[in-house]
Amino acid sequence: MNKHLFIIAAMAVAFTSCQKEEEVIDNAASLRFGEICGDEASTALMAGQHHLAGNVTVSNDADYLYVTYNATGNWRIKKTHLYVGPCAGIPTTGSGNPKIGHFPYTADHNRPSVTTYTYAIALNDLDACGCVAAHAEVVRLNDGGTVVQSETAWGSGTGIGGNSWAMKFDYCAQECEDVVEPS
Repeated sequence: MNKHLFIIAAMAVAFTSCQKEEEVIDNAASLRFGEICGDEASTALMAGQHHLAGNVTVSNDADYLYVTYNATGNWRIKKTHLYVGPCAGIPTTGSGNPKIGHFPYTADHNRPSVTTYTYAIALNDLDACGCVAAHAEVVRLNDGGTVVQSETAWGSGTGIGGNSWAMKFDYCAQECEDVVEPS
């Protein structure tokens, strides 16, 4: 009897200790609440400074600003950190490097990872124009679904400062046209 319990316990440990292939989901089921106003702005999501891992898109409706991270190819998003607001308000260290742990919007997508993630931020909480600092932790999978590369990624733009390659880009909320109902 003890021998059978030992075998069952050993098999359970063996099955749970094997590396599991990465499961991938998207959260981009229509988070948008209203019609998008004006044009969307998009910039490259750069991983490790040199790898195109996707893009970051910014748009708004009459009430919300939407910041969407999109991973492409075999890239997947594990975690996101987002700052939207006055450029001078980006949380930084004394030497000017960003403090991503202090960014006001953050989400963990570690299990499972995602290919798309959208933040919706009330326009009432924002100035009409400001900066977006979009940071992500990304991984690249091989065709079998195993992680072969891990990188930090930024929405492409101008340098934030300090001695890091962190970036920010400008965005202004687009004007929404008033819809006139026919009488």
